[in-house]
Amino acid sequence: MEKNRPLAFRIVTLGCKTNQSESDEISAILAGSGLINTGIDNACDSISGTSEHIGSNVSSRISNACDYIIINTCTVTGTTDGKVRQAIRAARKSAPHSTIIVTGCYTVFNAKALKDLGADYIFTNSEKEKLAGFILKDTKNIFQGVPSSERSRAFIKIQDGCGQRCSYCIVPMVRGSYKSTEPEKVIEKINYFVSHGFEEAVLTGIHAGKYGVDFTDNAGGCNSLSGLIKKILENTGIRRIRLSSIEVNEIDNDLINIISGSNKRVAKHLHIPLQSGSNKILSAMNRKYDAGFFNETVKAVKEKIPSITLTTDIIVGFPGETDQDFEMTMSMLENIGFSKTHVFKYSQRQGTAAASMKGQVDERIKKDRSRIARGAADKLRKEFILSNKGVIQETVFEEFNEKLQIASGTSENYLKVYFKPQAQNKDIIKKGKILNIMADAPYREGLFGTII
Repeated sequence: MEKNRPLAFRIVTLGCKTNQSESDEISAILAGSGLINTGIDNACDSISGTSEHIGSNVSSRISNACDYIIINTCTVTGTTDGKVRQAIRAARKSAPHSTIIVTGCYTVFNAKALKDLGADYIFTNSEKEKLAGFILKDTKNIFQGVPSSERSRAFIKIQDGCGQRCSYCIVPMVRGSYKSTEPEKVIEKINYFVSHGFEEAVLTGIHAGKYGVDFTDNAGGCNSLSGLIKKILENTGIRRIRLSSIEVNEIDNDLINIISGSNKRVAKHLHIPLQSGSNKILSAMNRKYDAGFFNETVKAVKEKIPSITLTTDIIVGFPGETDQDFEMTMSMLENIGFSKTHVFKYSQRQGTAAASMKGQVDERIKKDRSRIARGAADKLRKEFILSNKGVIQETVFEEFNEKLQIASGTSENYLKVYFKPQAQNKDIIKKGKILNIMADAPYREGLFGTII
């Protein structure tokens, strides 16, 4: 380590938007205390290139080295577990003298393995809020410091924990029971981000639809997700709120009316996990709805909000899933017309009910169904992109590619939008700002347009 320079850190985040929110808060505390933030890598979709990101490409102002590398982990599938291990090995290889701190869901059942991989310190989810204080040698854990320049949307954690106990899911074991953030703290954080130029806030949680169920009183009318959103709209200047995910049986008329009547302050986009279109499989998964209820709820949402965009998750190859069950899922995807679908192959997680179920599906069949489902999802995605050609996209500016001189961001309806900044637009193009982009043509995985 060079003498007379500030300590430096880097954060690698795997998994959900709740993890991203927690990483952002750790970053804000450390950077606000004078440490140099060399970057936040969001590796939830792919860990490829992690070694390069952590090692050779860190900021030259700290001599290509980080004092602390924080890896915020996920354990939702076996594939994710592999990415966690790969990230730690890559970090240790690229930065052998750095202190590696591992936190998040993977730590709960894998402490010894993490030590063997090269982790210096381990913080479980329940200890995560102490991590920044540990680095600072300070027990204070307050939200402070300027938000990371890596971010353009504010990820606001409103809730933690889950008690649903889906038979395939390990999350309740690693995240614990419901814990909602006090509404005053949520509002304080959003106003803090607004004061730093952010125009979109993403409300994140492990089970966000259960917000407030753990409160002992009505929390001033904020003992529900709808109540919290109303409070945010009334008490903050945030231009747009986005819900990260919500269960179909937690979408009620109150929430639908808030979205439809918010004058675009609540994004007309809902991510609603379907998981399966077969009632038999949904029951085995311990989901709290059937296919008919899902369809009727989606129909009600579309009738009230015709321009709503819907995205989803499905699991293929769950124990007992037959070809007929799989076809039911494919039929629902097509009939509902999801604009984006995350396809997961079922992964056995030790300690879950599904891991010991009879009828485990052969890996080759799971792989084949995954291929078919991804193909169907890609077709729907392309159709959705084409349907938005010629439509103004209200897009939050997120990234600028110096080499291509092309900027990009996320639209209200969750499309990737690209555009080429012009000299006359220089004053209005700021990271985190929402811009009106006329979508001219499909481009890459989204649309290319012009600022208007």
